[in-house]
Amino acid sequence: MNIVTSGWLRRHALAYRFAAGMLLASALLTSACANDKEPRMLTPGVTGYNHTKDEITFSVNNQAGGYLMPHSGGGKSSCCVSIPRTWSPGTKVKVLWQKGMESTERVVDVDVPAYDTNKVGALNVHFLRTGEIRVFATMLDLRHPDYPLKGPEAQLRPDVPAR
Repeated sequence: MNIVTSGWLRRHALAYRFAAGMLLASALLTSACANDKEPRMLTPGVTGYNHTKDEITFSVNNQAGGYLMPHSGGGKSSCCVSIPRTWSPGTKVKVLWQKGMESTERVVDVDVPAYDTNKVGALNVHFLRTGEIRVFATMLDLRHPDYPLKGPEAQLRPDVPAR
């Protein structure tokens, strides 16, 4: 029996063309997704610093941040918050928190200062004595000399230097 006259080659050639077409379509879809205009995200852990005399419970972008004793922080992080891989002006995170046993939750959008994608290990959230909340996407710890929060506001306790 001849393969050509049996129709075997014709049937299988059609299957091979179909498979090749599916591979091509898959490759095109994959490359289209790679060029998607949506920003790719980083997912650093969240580390809190409480510079106040109050206990604080908080979250960032609806992801649990944790519980902070007064004048404490930096010891652990919780996972994870999404921030854009590429920083741009106007990058913000939503911080929800409450003091101690208060039932009132507070919410604020906090600006995220410029960060280097290759140097983001955590999103550090600072609850300052002034009532302000500051965040930094960084690999550095509060005690590092190049940490962006400096001076008296960097102290967890008003009378104890951070470094």
